[in-house]
Amino acid sequence: MEGAFVQRGTLCIGSSSCTGTANGSGAAEQDNTATLATAVDPCKTFLLLTREAGTATAGVDSLYFVSADFSSAVTCGVTQSGLTFRRNNRNTTSTDDVSISYEAVTLSDGTAVRRGVQGALTAASNALITQTTSAFTAVDLTESVPLISVAGGGTAATDLTGLLWTANINATTTEQFARLVGTNFVYEIRYQAVQFFRCQNSPICSVAATQQSNNVTVTWSNVFQFTTNSGSTNTLNRCGNAACDALVLRAVNQVNTDAPVNGTNYALNATIGSSTVRFNGTGTSLTDSLAVDGTTYCYKVFAKFPTNQYVNMSSSSTCIASSEMAIAMKGFAWTYSTSGGSALRAPIPGVNLAANLTAATTRAFAGTNGNRVVILNSSTGAQVQSTSTAGAVQGYLTWVPMSNNTQAMIVTDQDGFVTAFNADTGALLWTRQPSSTTIFQAPASAQIATPLFFGYDATGTAAFNAFNSAFGGGDLIYVVTANTATTQKVYALKATDGTIQWTWDPQAAGFTMDIATVQPQVDYRRNRLYVFGRSTGGENSIFVLNTLTGALATVSSPGSNKFAPGDIQTAPTMSWDGTVLYCSTSAGKLCAIDLTTLQFKYQSSTLTLDSQIKGFVWEDIFYPIGRLYFATTSGLWCVNAAGSDVNTASKCTDWGTNPVSVSGEILTQPYLGWSNLFSASDKGSVYAFKLYGAPTDGGTQVGTKAVESSTVQLGSPGGELDADGLVSALYVGAANGRIYKVGLTASEDFQ
Repeated sequence: MEGAFVQRGTLCIGSSSCTGTANGSGAAEQDNTATLATAVDPCKTFLLLTREAGTATAGVDSLYFVSADFSSAVTCGVTQSGLTFRRNNRNTTSTDDVSISYEAVTLSDGTAVRRGVQGALTAASNALITQTTSAFTAVDLTESVPLISVAGGGTAATDLTGLLWTANINATTTEQFARLVGTNFVYEIRYQAVQFFRCQNSPICSVAATQQSNNVTVTWSNVFQFTTNSGSTNTLNRCGNAACDALVLRAVNQVNTDAPVNGTNYALNATIGSSTVRFNGTGTSLTDSLAVDGTTYCYKVFAKFPTNQYVNMSSSSTCIASSEMAIAMKGFAWTYSTSGGSALRAPIPGVNLAANLTAATTRAFAGTNGNRVVILNSSTGAQVQSTSTAGAVQGYLTWVPMSNNTQAMIVTDQDGFVTAFNADTGALLWTRQPSSTTIFQAPASAQIATPLFFGYDATGTAAFNAFNSAFGGGDLIYVVTANTATTQKVYALKATDGTIQWTWDPQAAGFTMDIATVQPQVDYRRNRLYVFGRSTGGENSIFVLNTLTGALATVSSPGSNKFAPGDIQTAPTMSWDGTVLYCSTSAGKLCAIDLTTLQFKYQSSTLTLDSQIKGFVWEDIFYPIGRLYFATTSGLWCVNAAGSDVNTASKCTDWGTNPVSVSGEILTQPYLGWSNLFSASDKGSVYAFKLYGAPTDGGTQVGTKAVESSTVQLGSPGGELDADGLVSALYVGAANGRIYKVGLTASEDFQ
């Protein structure tokens, strides 16, 4: 079970002396309501409750049997926060109160909840109720359980039999409720049918592999139950109360069609077809010793039943299913592979800091299109944690060194969830879905109350004091939506628990905003958030918000808090001194905004690029403000962008060729080192180019490293710094789910 989020509370129904929340809007002392701190989708949430009866209840079931459900009519995908709790009888005596503890469990891993009501606290003689397909959507019997809460009953202690109902999902579209025949008491049944998520086509949800030196470590998810399919029959097999054993086959190259024979127990290193058994037993990992010779191996994991029955339903011919993984022995610092989706968004680095703020274990964080995020030990490539997300992760992850000394990794996904993990252990900190219709593509940004890790030390400034005063010394996470049409919103979330601090709605403010696909930028000097969107209809694509209020920033004429340079799909860059915001449009034009006056320095450069910029734009901090490096389809560029325009004369004069390219290849977003500019290509190699060189040696190719045979991409930022602040390695992501750490020497040569 992954992606669980639990909210809980207590209340009571009864007299004015009853501790807890006041009575609800229904009959006095008969019902009560509660409000969840975070609204949730009722079709992904189930409710649990326990009760304690007052001392004078005397076994009268109508006083302490309570039903619970969401307060409003349920529409899947529409979030609610209100809950209603109800009993049938009431009394003005405090000793007849009923105290309630409840939990609302929301699962974002694909779990579905069907819910409804039978009865309305009116007398009925029903002994058997059948809820059929008209109101009960089909479920998989092997992964579903019924939950009910019941209210009703009479005024005597002997009436209990009328409220003791059994619940049974006895067919895929039928749930039945039964009680003792002949009881004729009022009842209300609030039912929930919870169908838990199970990986499709395999009992193994995920497999990952890391290669370092001559060793490969393969890890896989635990399996507690699985199904074998025979025609239309599903048979649920269980491995007792423990996880099932596993059998792992290793085949040379990326195809593994071999399978064990049911009923046969295999010894280690036994051969099955062209594959070798490398693991057979209890556990979730193995370490394999292999030579670094460029060979690719496919590891395929089978769930094993105690009677030597094996299950792996993958029909993949390329070793990319959730239950298998290919790894190449190529001799990089390390190689990591994960199943289920592209890893072109290469890892970003992060450093776990001890309580005394001294450096401890380094980490690398990556998300995939396969609805998964991973935390790696950046020294070894070992998987620290692998966790599923509700939707595909389209943007980079965000490492946040929070003011309370917790290191967090923030993830946004296409199902509209923002999730925070402990960056050291991978433990879930919180998850929030601001709205059931929310979609995220852009990474999150953070504003830290005590920004110890930024080039600008804001401590003691007016902006610093104002932010700490507004949010009690806490940190904020900012996310921008990519919803359908022009229904975008910007949310500020509390970094410690994800509660919404403010929401900016462009439409409510009278503006149209298209989807956001790039990360917003935080301006610590001014407590501003710069938000960027597409512009398919000529609308504004840059908005300036006040992070203290969540409203458009106040500006002095002729400045503006909104700009329309064109369609923005590349994250703009703030200059190192915080005075200029550099942007670019999908039409290949550069733009710049003076952040002091909030006016365009230039809205559309004279220079027209051959395509939109690919990925991130870098500014060289060792030059006067405005020396930028970026990639387009034609190659890598170096321009001086600090003036009132960018034209042909603005190209860096120390680059003999500008843009610089590699014949027959398209370079992707660069990474800025101290002396070299690195870029990966669509043919699978990583290149190094000189940053400077008089008179025209800048841009000269000085190194290359072959990684894959197809597109690879550097992270953003895509490098790892050593203790001296030097770039010691690059992170490279590939479309096949592989991640590489490419080592560098002190002079930034490839190892």
